[in-house]
Amino acid sequence: VTLANADIDLTVYADIKDDTQYHYLAVEMKPKQKFVISATLNLKLTLEFIKTANSKDADMVSTFSKDSDSMGRSMNSICDIDNEMTIESKFSLAHQIQQNRDDVISPGASSTDVFKFLTGCKLIILVFDGRWIEKSLKIVQALNHFYSQVRMHFVTSVEVFYVSMDKDENALLETIERSSLKCPAIKPQCHLSSVITQHYEITKAPYMLVLSDSRVVSEISGDVEIISTLEGKEVTRMIEKWGNIMSRSESNVSIVSLSMLHAPVSSSKVKDRTVEMLKEKEAVIHNLESEKLFLSNSNTELEDEVTKLNDKLVRQTSLIDQQFKKERKLTQESKLLEAERDIRGTLMKRGVRGATGRLWRSRFFQYEDQKILYIDPKTNQTRGFISVPEIISISSFPNPQQDKNNASFSITVPGRTYEVQARDHIHMQTWIAAVRYLMEQSTQQVSIRGIIGGEKDD
Repeated sequence: VTLANADIDLTVYADIKDDTQYHYLAVEMKPKQKFVISATLNLKLTLEFIKTANSKDADMVSTFSKDSDSMGRSMNSICDIDNEMTIESKFSLAHQIQQNRDDVISPGASSTDVFKFLTGCKLIILVFDGRWIEKSLKIVQALNHFYSQVRMHFVTSVEVFYVSMDKDENALLETIERSSLKCPAIKPQCHLSSVITQHYEITKAPYMLVLSDSRVVSEISGDVEIISTLEGKEVTRMIEKWGNIMSRSESNVSIVSLSMLHAPVSSSKVKDRTVEMLKEKEAVIHNLESEKLFLSNSNTELEDEVTKLNDKLVRQTSLIDQQFKKERKLTQESKLLEAERDIRGTLMKRGVRGATGRLWRSRFFQYEDQKILYIDPKTNQTRGFISVPEIISISSFPNPQQDKNNASFSITVPGRTYEVQARDHIHMQTWIAAVRYLMEQSTQQVSIRGIIGGEKDD
C-alpha cells in the first residue's frame, strides 16, 4: 500500500563530494490514501561511494539489487498497515515557515537573513502578543533587547518570531513602527499563524513558546513573566539550557582548546572548519551591520519625530497663550463693564463754595471716558466731573451727625477732596471697589484738562 510519495531531483545535490558533506531535506509528500492528511519526510542526504564500474558489471548490479531488495522489504514492512489506521506525520515548524514566507515580515533584517539558517536552527522562540494587550509596548521593548542578545551570541542556532494576535495587518505594522520591532514577525490572521496556533493550541496571549525540533521545551505566560524572562541578565545561559547549545563565543573557545590539545587533524578538515568559522563571523558582521543600519534609521526617525513633536508643542503653547490672553482680556472687559455699571446712580455730594456750600445735595453720577460725571437731577445739567487718572485715594470716613448708615466716603485728587454719601454701607463699598478698579486700569497719569473740572455751582 502506498501511503504517500514525492519526487526528488538528485542533480540539485550533485555538489556533495564526500561523506563529510550532507544536506538536510524536508520533503513534502503527496498523500495517496484518504486517511493520510499530510506527510513530510525529513532525511539527511550523504554520498557513499560503492564502486566505479559499468552499469552491466555483475558486482555493481548485484550490489544495487541487494540494496533495492532491502529497501523494498523495509518499505513493505512500513506500509503494511490496515487501511483504517491513521498516521500522524511529524510537524516541522521550520518547514512550515519556509513554505509560508509571504506570511512573515522582516523589519530588522532582510528576508534572506531570516530564512538562511532557519532549517538548521536548534531553537525557535515564538512570542504571541497583540496591540490590545495592556503591556504590549513593554513586551516588544523587552523582545528587542532579547533579540539583540540572540543575534550577538547565537547567529545560526536560534531564531525568534513575533506572532501577532491582532485582527489585521495594519495593527502589526503600527506596532513595528511604534516600537521599532527588530525580530521577524508573523502576520495576524494568516495561514502560518493559524497552523501554529492550532498545532500548539494557543488560546491566550501574551504567551511565549521555546521550541526545539518543533517540540515545546519551555512555555511562559503572563506579561510580567514574559518581560522578566526577555529582560533577564542571564539570557545566554537560559538559551543554552533550553537548547543544550553553546553561545558563539564559548564554542569558539572550545574549538581553539580542542585544536591545541588533540592530535593534528587533516589539513582539509582544518580548512573546512576554518571556512565554516569565517562564514559564521561573516554572518555576525552582516547582522551587526544590518543592526547598525536599522538603529541609524531608527535614530533618524526618532529625531524627526521629536522635531515634529517640538513644533507641535510650540504651536499648541502659542495657541494656549493666545487663548489665555483672550480670556484675560474678556475678564478685564467684563470687570470694567461691571465697574462702569456700578459707578452709575444717585449719591449725596457735599458742596464747598458759597453761603450754603457745605450743604449736602443730591447728584446723579455716571462714568464716561475716564471721568466720573455728576449731574443735577432737577435740571439734568452736568455740574462737574472727577478725572479717574488723577484720583489719589478713595476711602470711607466717619460722619456720625449726618450719616447714621456709615456710608460716607471721600475721593481725593490734587487740590481737592470730594465728600460723598451712599444710601447704605454696602452701597458705599461697591462704589469704592469700582472706582479702585478703574484706577488700576487707567494708564493716563494726568487729566487732559489738567484740573478737576470746575463746578458750576456747589
